[in-house]
Amino acid sequence: GDLPMVLEIFQAMQDEEGVLPDKATYSILMTAYANEGLLVDAEDLLETMYEKHGIEPNLFHFTTLINAHAKNLDEKEILRIMEKVSNAGLDPADDKIVFTCVIENCAKKFYSAEALPMAERWFKKMLDCDVPVDRQTYNAMLFLSKYRDVEKFMVYARMMAEDGNVQMDNPKTTKHLKDVA
Repeated sequence: GDLPMVLEIFQAMQDEEGVLPDKATYSILMTAYANEGLLVDAEDLLETMYEKHGIEPNLFHFTTLINAHAKNLDEKEILRIMEKVSNAGLDPADDKIVFTCVIENCAKKFYSAEALPMAERWFKKMLDCDVPVDRQTYNAMLFLSKYRDVEKFMVYARMMAEDGNVQMDNPKTTKHLKDVA
């Protein structure tokens, strides 16, 4: 991966007088750690960025960690990070990306028996928080349910059809509907 290069650039920045890391720098560094599966190191950056540079983590930083844990379907860790989001005074309902990244990672693990139930819990949380559901999220739910539970697939297809803000003529949506028909 890119972690060695990112660390080298980060070190060079710190060696340069007057060049301080910012939120974007920490986002890049955190993403590089997370992509390498070094989630403890990625999470440690939340404290480092505040303690060393007074930079408050934003929702993107937390979402990077949530996404990394979602890739492993590690709901316990996702909920722990969500608690940190709340403690930081941020509201994940302000950003549908938090919910969508969990649901989409579940879809990528469609072969896992835990994927659909976990995605359904997060979809319900999304609805309970009045976060708008977009076509991308509906398609992830359709994809997951067509492999696990055709009845649930039909429920999500109806919800999508009834949602006036989502177009049904998207090629992915059409493919999911044809697959089940």
